Amino acid sequence: MEKSKLGISVNLFAALIYFLGGVGGAFTVVIAAGYVLLREESERLRKTAVKAVILTICIAILTLLIQFSVMSITNILIPIANFTNQFNLVNLLHSISSGVHSIIRIVEVLIFVTFGFGAYRGKDIKIRWIDNILDKHF
Repeated sequence: MEKSKLGISVNLFAALIYFLGGVGGAFTVVIAAGYVLLREESERLRKTAVKAVILTICIAILTLLIQFSVMSITNILIPIANFTNQFNLVNLLHSISSGVHSIIRIVEVLIFVTFGFGAYRGKDIKIRWIDNILDKHF
């Protein structure tokens, strides 16, 4: 079993990087990936770190687009609801917006946990376009 410079297995370290994405967000993934790219020699671990960063960026962009869409619709409908004294509609729109945010966060955590368990077992979950980029540049 291949070990990292920290003394833990490469599979465990790869899983930790993904778990950090689910728990700590983009900042922790970037810090962990930075360490791996600067200090570790395992090609698998380096690819996993970059894949986690790319996955974090993609999820952040999708989250931004979805939330922007929901907020745009909400901001269009709130003045109409206020004008017609439909305060229940305003509360409903805020609840929907909050619910969408919660669903996105749950899906994000599930994605990172799934990738983390895959990495722990030594089996990477393939995302063709990300893997093609990694294979081309590593």
